[in-house]
Formats: sequence, structure tokens, C-alpha cells
Amino acid sequence: MAYVGLLALGLFVGSVAVLGFKQAQNDFVKGGPAILGAALSGVAMVFLERFLPKGTAADAVYMYPIGLLVAVPWFYLPEIIEFGVGSAEAQLRHRALMTLAIIGTVAITALAATLSFVPEFRQWINRM
Repeated sequence: MAYVGLLALGLFVGSVAVLGFKQAQNDFVKGGPAILGAALSGVAMVFLERFLPKGTAADAVYMYPIGLLVAVPWFYLPEIIEFGVGSAEAQLRHRALMTLAIIGTVAITALAATLSFVPEFRQWINRM
């Protein structure tokens, strides 16, 4: 269950970080380091050591950065879908980009969910 919890924590912190980046796009120099510091700091790891059973956080710690990475495409997917309104040629490129973005986002999310929920899949990856 620690794997699922760390993935959820990464998704939450990643979502907050992406929202912060979207708000700070006009003044990234002031807001960017604070947002990155909050997302990548060791506070999440201290939180995990405090609330997870002993020994489970060390095995599942890699799910936190995976959750951070999975949150990013979900927040930028609507912008990709709205991108490219124009001529018929642009519409074709737009549909191809939109289709690839949707397929990629769903595939990354499915892989992360499988990694966190299915112990056999984690064991199979560890053997590779």
C-alpha cells in the first residue's frame, strides 16, 4: 500500500507544482525556485518516514517522483487539445498531436498505476 500512497502523494504535489508554475509564468524567477524547492525537497520523505510502517518507505520511494512526472501531462493536456486551430492542414497536425498526447498520457498513467498496484509487475521490472 506504500506504493499507492507514494504515487498519490507525488500526483498531489506534482499537481500543486504545475498549478504554481502556471500561475508564476509571468514572473518565474520569483516563484519558480520556491515551487521546485517545495516539490523536490525532503519534506515529503520525512512525511513518509513518519507515517508509513518501518521499512516500507525505502522500497517504494521511487513512486513519488513517478507521481510528480505523471501529474505534468494531465495539466497540459487541455492546452495541447486546444492548440492548432487554423487551416485544414493545421487541423490535421492538431489531431495527430492531440491523439499522441492522449495516448501517451493514458499510457504513462496506466504504467504508473500498474507499477503501484501490481506487485508481480514490480518484481518483473526488478528482474530486468
